[in-house]
Amino acid sequence: MVTSNPPNPSGVLIKSEIQGLKLIEFPDGEDKDNADCFKPASYDMRLGAEYVSPGIVERGTRNFRILDCKNAGELIVEPFSSVVVSTYEIVRLPPVVVGKFNLRIRQALRGLFVQMGTQVEPGYYGRLFALLQNITGEPVKIKYKDLEYRLFTIEFYYTSKEAIVPSRDKPVEMKDFVRSIAVKSTLDQMLTHIKESNAKIEEEIREARPRNIAFYTILLTVLVTGVITVLAPFAFNLAPYVFKRMFPAAHPQPTAVIEEAKALSESVRSENSRLKESVKEVREKSTENEESLKHAIQRISDLEKRITRTASPGGTSDRASGNKPTNGEGRDR
Repeated sequence: MVTSNPPNPSGVLIKSEIQGLKLIEFPDGEDKDNADCFKPASYDMRLGAEYVSPGIVERGTRNFRILDCKNAGELIVEPFSSVVVSTYEIVRLPPVVVGKFNLRIRQALRGLFVQMGTQVEPGYYGRLFALLQNITGEPVKIKYKDLEYRLFTIEFYYTSKEAIVPSRDKPVEMKDFVRSIAVKSTLDQMLTHIKESNAKIEEEIREARPRNIAFYTILLTVLVTGVITVLAPFAFNLAPYVFKRMFPAAHPQPTAVIEEAKALSESVRSENSRLKESVKEVREKSTENEESLKHAIQRISDLEKRITRTASPGGTSDRASGNKPTNGEGRDR
């Protein structure tokens, strides 16, 4: 490890300096792909095996579950979801070097968005980590340790003087990184919440629609009725004036028709009144006739009762006594 100022203590480190200072370590040893990741003044970093999907925790704990994509050979970032990824390479910085890393533009064009601390402090030793987000509606695939799917690029700068850094024997791994973070609101969780809210609003709208239709129907009926009630008399009174304005005296037919309609209306009203009076008189006469009929029936009933009493035994009727008077014969005797 370099612990003192190099011959050129300022500016961006070039490829030979990055290799000479051994700022990049490879867990699986050297291979041809490693060399292809070196650029003239930077290095392209590949996807590591360990990753964390926010929201997936260890059973019975609140700790994030660390997943591994090495066996699958790839990581699928689902639409509108987030994932904490790690780099395959390990960075080891001396006290006189600082790093700057960010997402490669090629990955950004695929719909990936990254949130991370871009500066790697002097003395850092470990993998690099970032919160990767897929902001598209399609899954995005990233292959493990693949040259064509390099995620990040890192540049190195000399500091003006040696920084005071703590010593570290072991590299920072995913378990060390996620211990101090709490990603509770990711894009996929936000999307789920939005969908649930939209479904609730749509259900409330469906339930409220019949009530709104009934309310507005009643309101419209009341308004139309009120308007007709208020405007009808004015319209009827203004009709002659309007017709007179539209049709001068040379053409009095519309006015004459209205006058005739008024006269006919008055005649109908008068006839209706007369008919009502006639019906009333008929009803009164019918009532008188009913009273007379009832009186006659009562008289007949009384006569029948008197006849019945006269015809009963012990009465004074000639038929009842059996005497038959003949030409004054009874009186002579």
